[in-house]
Amino acid sequence: TFSADGTAKSGCGCFKKRPGSQKRAFHKVETRDLAGKWRGCVCAPFVPCWPLTQFFWTEKTALNQDRYEESGHCCCLALPLPCSVESTT
Repeated sequence: TFSADGTAKSGCGCFKKRPGSQKRAFHKVETRDLAGKWRGCVCAPFVPCWPLTQFFWTEKTALNQDRYEESGHCCCLALPLPCSVESTT
């Protein structure tokens, strides 16, 4: 979640812009701009954890101007796992 004062919160983490960073106006991201096929990975920084690296192949579909649905597959330990998420922007 992002706020106007430059604070971003994700799970148990909270991040704030540096005092000297450039000020930018808020721009809403349209869900139709997020729609499409996405590929990515989440890598562990420590060598012993490399087998836990996750790869994902998903497709996002805009439901309306504030919501999208994401479905596809992810892979961890070479096991294919289905994933389905409905999110708001």
